[in-house]
Amino acid sequence: MFEFFYNYDYFCAEGMNALLKSAGGFFTPIFRGITFLGEVGWAFILASLIMLLFRRTRRAGAVALVAIAFGAVLSNIIIKNAVARPRPFHTVDSPFYQFWLEAGSLKVGEYSFPSGHATASTAFAVALVFAFDKRASWTALLLPLVMGITRVYFQVHFASDVLFGYIVGAACGTAAWFTVKFFGKKKPFKRFFEGGGIVDWIKARRGGSSDTPSEGTDGKPRAQKNLWVKKRHARVFAFLRGILRPVFVLRYNFHAKPSGLPKGPYLILSNHQATMDQFFCSMSFRFPIYFIASDDLFNLKVSPLIRYLVAPIPKSKSVRDVVAMKNVFRVIKEGGAVGICPEGNRTISGGQWEMTDAVAKLAKAVKVPLVIHNIHGGYGTDPRWGHSVRKGKVYGEVTRVLQPEELSSLSVEELFTLIKEELRVDDTQSGVQFKSRKRAEYIERALYLCPVCGGVSSFVSHKYKFSCKQCGTASTYTTDLAISPPIEGYHRIYEWFEWEREEIVKRVLAGERVSDSDILFRESVKLQRKKKLAGDTVAIDKEYLTISGKGCESKYPLCDIVAMTMVGKKKFNFYYDDKILQVKGNKRFCAIKYVHVFDGLRKASEGADGKE
Repeated sequence: MFEFFYNYDYFCAEGMNALLKSAGGFFTPIFRGITFLGEVGWAFILASLIMLLFRRTRRAGAVALVAIAFGAVLSNIIIKNAVARPRPFHTVDSPFYQFWLEAGSLKVGEYSFPSGHATASTAFAVALVFAFDKRASWTALLLPLVMGITRVYFQVHFASDVLFGYIVGAACGTAAWFTVKFFGKKKPFKRFFEGGGIVDWIKARRGGSSDTPSEGTDGKPRAQKNLWVKKRHARVFAFLRGILRPVFVLRYNFHAKPSGLPKGPYLILSNHQATMDQFFCSMSFRFPIYFIASDDLFNLKVSPLIRYLVAPIPKSKSVRDVVAMKNVFRVIKEGGAVGICPEGNRTISGGQWEMTDAVAKLAKAVKVPLVIHNIHGGYGTDPRWGHSVRKGKVYGEVTRVLQPEELSSLSVEELFTLIKEELRVDDTQSGVQFKSRKRAEYIERALYLCPVCGGVSSFVSHKYKFSCKQCGTASTYTTDLAISPPIEGYHRIYEWFEWEREEIVKRVLAGERVSDSDILFRESVKLQRKKKLAGDTVAIDKEYLTISGKGCESKYPLCDIVAMTMVGKKKFNFYYDDKILQVKGNKRFCAIKYVHVFDGLRKASEGADGKE
C-alpha cells in the first residue's frame, strides 16, 4: 500500500538525517521541545481552553477544541488502528532504523499512519485561520509545518504519515468550523458564546465586595460573587457534553440513558469503574454536577482552569475531610447537584470497593433526592490496572431515585445496605465480549501474589497472557474477563484479589517484608504542585513504612499513619503528620499491595485491642 511513497519517504528521511549531521545536533533540543508540545495535543488543548475564558476568543477556542477532538478520533482511534502501519524504525535492518538511532531513539507508540502531531497541529491551525482575521491568522499554518519537520527529523514518522496528517487535520479543522457555526445558533451554545469571560469576572470582583450583594447600574442588587454554583458551569457542561458524546461513542462505544430529571439540588451516587466515570455519569443529566474529586486533580498545571470551568469539590481520599463536607452542603444549598462515587476509589479487581456508612448519613442529612446511577462495562472496557481501551460496550443509567421522605423512613444501616446493592455492578456477568490483543498487559498491578509458589510481584504480562517468573505458572485473560485456565481455582480477578489481600497480611504479620525499588517519593500539597523528596525504594513490614535510597532512610511508624490509599494506576498516598505523601512506581508497580498490608495490619491491631 505504501510502496508508492517509499522514494518520497526515504528522500525526506535522508535529508533530515543530513541536516542532523551537518548541524551537529544543534536542532535536536529545539525540535525536541517543539515535538513535546504536540504530545497528546496538550499544548493545543490548553491554548483552546484558555481562549474559551475570554469572550472575544471563545468561538475560536471552541472551534479549535472541536477540531482537535475530531482529529484525535479520526487519526488516533480510527485510521491508526485500521491501517496499523509500523513505525519507520520497526525493521532493524532498514536504513530508517539507523537514522532513528542517530536522531536519539525517541520513544513513541506502536502505529505510524497518519501522524497524530501533524493532525492535531493542523486542526488547531486551520481552526484559527477560520476563526480570526485571515490577513494574519494564516501564519498559524507555520505551526504544523514545523511540527511535521520535527517528526521526520526524529525518524518517528514517514514523511507520508505527516503529509496525510496535514490532510486529516485540515479536514477536521474545516469540519469543526462549520460544526460550531451551526450549533452556535442554538440557544444553549449561543448563551455560552455570548456570556461574560474571565476579564468580566475579574472586573466584577474588583468592583464590589465579594461577601455582600451590591447594587448594579439599574439599582437592583447584584448576585453574590462568592457562590460555588455559577452560570458558566452550566454553559461549560452543555458544551462539553456536546463535544464528548461522539468521542465517547467512538472511543468506548458508550451510550447514556437520559435521566429525565429537571434541574435542582440532588445527591447523585455512582459506581466507580473507569477513568472517565464522572464524564460518563454527566451524560445522563442536562445540568452540571459538582463532583467530589481527589487531591491529585488539584496539583496539576491546569488545576486553576479546571476549578474555574467546572468547580469540583476537593477531598482527601480515605480520610475525613470536614471542609469537603461543608462544601457539599454549600452546593446543595445553592441549588446544585453533587456527584459522589461512594467507593472513594476506582475498582481495580472488578468487584465493589469498600465503602463506609458515611455516605448514608450524608444522604439523610442533605434532605434532597438521592439519585443512584450505574455505569456498566466501564471495568471491562478500561480496567484500572490496564493501559489500553478494549472494544466492548459501556452505558450509564439512573436506576433509582429516592425522595427525602423515603430516606427519612430508613435507618442509616438500611439505607447503607440499599446503596451498596444498588451500586453493585459485575461486568464479568454481562455477557459482553471485551476485545483487545493486549487485554492482559499490566495485570500484575492487581495480581501481585502467586497462589502456586507464593511469589510476591512475580507475575509478568504480555498481550493477552501472563505468567509467574518464579514457578512458570501461566494463564490467559479472556475476552469475557475470565482467567483461563483458572489458577488454583481462581477464575475471576476479584476472587484472586480477595485471597491475596488476606494472605499478604498473614505473611507480613509473620515477619515478611514487602519492597519495591525505582520509585518516586513526593509530598502532595493541596492546590499546589508536588514536591519531590529523597528516596527511591519503598518497603513495608509490620511496624514501619520505609523510604530509602540515595543516601537517606525515612521510617514512618504505621501506627502514626492516618490512612493509605491507592491513587491512579501506580501510586499510593499516605497521610502522616498532617502531610499527604505519595509513592509513585514504574509502569509495572503494584500500589495496592501496600494498601492491603496497611489496612490489614490496622484491622488486626484494632481486633487485638478489642479483645483486650
